[in-house]
Amino acid sequence: MCNCYDMIKTKLVDRIADAAPKGHGKIELEIKGYLFGISDEGVTHRSSNEVAYTYTAPTKAGGVKKVSKKTFVRATFCPFCGVNYDAEPKE
Repeated sequence: MCNCYDMIKTKLVDRIADAAPKGHGKIELEIKGYLFGISDEGVTHRSSNEVAYTYTAPTKAGGVKKVSKKTFVRATFCPFCGVNYDAEPKE
C-alpha cells in the first residue's frame, strides 16, 4: 500500500505553513474523502466518495414519500499514484 495520504498531508501542511503569517499556531488538517481501516498492516487509508441519492416510495396510505439515503464508493486504486490498494507490498 502506498503512503500518499501521509505524504500529501505533509506537503499541504508545509504549504499552508509557508503561506501563513509569522507566529501562526499549530496547523490541523484532514483530507476529506478517505476511509480509515485497521488491517494486519496497521491503519490504512482508502479514497472514498460519498454518494447521496433520493427516490420516491409508496406509503401504506396510498401516497408517495421522498426517501433520502447515503452510501459510499471506495476506491480500489490510489487517486494520487495509481497503486492498487490491495497489491502485495513490495519487498
